[in-house]
Amino acid sequence: SNDKSFLSIEQMATIESSWHRVCSIRGLNGNCLDTFDQVFYHKLFELEPRTRALFEVDIFEQGVKLMKVLAYLTTTARKLTSNNIEEVKKLGARHKVYGVEPSFFEAFKEALLWTLERFLTIQDSWNEEIRQSWTFVLDLLCSTMIKAAKSNSLVRQQKKKLKLLEQQTRRDFDGIDNNNNDNDNSDEDEKSNHKSCVLM
Repeated sequence: SNDKSFLSIEQMATIESSWHRVCSIRGLNGNCLDTFDQVFYHKLFELEPRTRALFEVDIFEQGVKLMKVLAYLTTTARKLTSNNIEEVKKLGARHKVYGVEPSFFEAFKEALLWTLERFLTIQDSWNEEIRQSWTFVLDLLCSTMIKAAKSNSLVRQQKKKLKLLEQQTRRDFDGIDNNNNDNDNSDEDEKSNHKSCVLM
């Protein structure tokens, strides 16, 4: 089969096992508030302050989403193949609609690697193999998403899907909201309504 995984078996195992160790740590230095997601976002906003504007939901709520996404990523890393990389491309186009700039991806990668090192150093389990494996998969994801964000056709497709999602959401809350549902939204309105979906 030509559908070959981008990651080696060793890289997959390293990513999965290191993430399991991260999840076993309840906070830095015994502080339950210094969770992985909150430490990550603090570092991300420090590296690239403009990313803060992408999040309108509570950052703790966003942190729950981040952890779910990372858990999904680590358990499906073996599925990152030439045939299904299309899903990653769609995600990249979607992030373009959300307002994510190419430079934000580098900050995301740097903040994530920094946070992984902070947490795994607690268990004396951070090493070059872990760094290289995570760097490889993050470089793959970020470069694929950045390239997809430059595709006008992909971005238009994702913009249309988000518009339909927004319309469906409005119908669900028809009796709660006022009767302005038929008004067209600007691009800024659309971004605003979906900022909580941004994964980084």
